[in-house]
Amino acid sequence: MTPRTACRVGGQHERGVMTSTQRERRRSKPTRSPVASRTCNPERIRWSRVMAAQARAASGYYDRDEVREFLVEALLEELRRQ
Repeated sequence: MTPRTACRVGGQHERGVMTSTQRERRRSKPTRSPVASRTCNPERIRWSRVMAAQARAASGYYDRDEVREFLVEALLEELRRQ
């Protein structure tokens, strides 16, 4: 067996750049959209999310201009889908 040939710089082996190939991921089942997963059981109330939203409202989070703009855009997009 012959040793690998490599350039030595300062007593250390100089290594080349390693590259890897990227493989396409296989999915065994199709992914569901977040909207579809939210609408599966409309009667279910997620109290932890309600409480988190109430805390944000109490702290004034929704009074910020960028947050209001985001909420209006999200609401309009949801109305366009229906």
